[in-house]
Amino acid sequence: MAIIKEPILYTRPGCHLCDGVALMLLGMNVAYRSVDIDEDPELELKYGLSIPVLYLPETSRELFFPFDDDQLRRFLEGAA
Repeated sequence: MAIIKEPILYTRPGCHLCDGVALMLLGMNVAYRSVDIDEDPELELKYGLSIPVLYLPETSRELFFPFDDDQLRRFLEGAA
């Protein structure tokens, strides 16, 4: 599987859905960078209550929750 390098997981403290997505990524052995949207007013305005959101910097693609393992895998492979 050709996974895009280091996706960004937009999150905020106390987000149990974000924690679940982080576990999904770890279960797939995907290194990712977590970004707290509360630390950036523009990100907070853009994503607000839409988190968790997975962002691929190389392609500017976003995957908004909810998604399952298969959808996540396809997204990371560039097929979704």
